[in-house]
Amino acid sequence: MISSMMYDALAPELITARFRARSLIHTYNAHFPPGATPASLTADRAAMLSEIFSKVGANPFVEPPLRVDYGCNISIGKDFYANFGLVILDYGIVRIGERVMFGPGVAIFTATHEVGVQSRREGREYAVGVEIGDDCWVGGECDDYAGG
Repeated sequence: MISSMMYDALAPELITARFRARSLIHTYNAHFPPGATPASLTADRAAMLSEIFSKVGANPFVEPPLRVDYGCNISIGKDFYANFGLVILDYGIVRIGERVMFGPGVAIFTATHEVGVQSRREGREYAVGVEIGDDCWVGGECDDYAGG
């Protein structure tokens, strides 16, 4: 999958991996314990991001809701900030540099399909990685903060 070769998105091991990611994301998005402070909430969320993503630099801040397919194919550099409604469909590797900022509703999609109908009928697809360099700012969508 991460090598940009065709794969079956309905393979049992991929379904299991997506299920794991959904569980972690649900916990992340719902986490706001009584008595939380800005510092404690930021620390809690940074720890959770380290469970979801493959690599997390210092001082990450991602406003919920966050949505990913796997999470394990995503790395973020230090001082990463994402506003509400970030979606990363990480069938391919997603590398995000240091000091990167995302506006609300940013979406990154790595999965794609052949134009021939037969492979789509069979559930086959492939992915292409995405890399965003250091010090980038990616604006966002303005449709109600992507449902946030």
